[in-house]
Amino acid sequence: MMVAYLMKFNVNFRSQTKYQVVLTKSDLVFPIDVARHAMQIEETLKANTSIVKPEMMISSKSGGGIRSLRTVHSQIARFAKM
Repeated sequence: MMVAYLMKFNVNFRSQTKYQVVLTKSDLVFPIDVARHAMQIEETLKANTSIVKPEMMISSKSGGGIRSLRTVHSQIARFAKM
């Protein structure tokens, strides 16, 4: 799991840099597995104040979630320019 990898190499989860978890290729696994994985990530990072919520699930094959991801990122970009 990516979160375990980052924690293993001491990535500072308390930094002021905002980040968002994006689960890619979500159409290639069963929906219940995607949901379970997303819940595990959310539980692991729940105390983190640098994470941009919600976690996003996207699929480049079907296009699912891409529009939502673009919307969220455009809102973040507008806020960051202020």
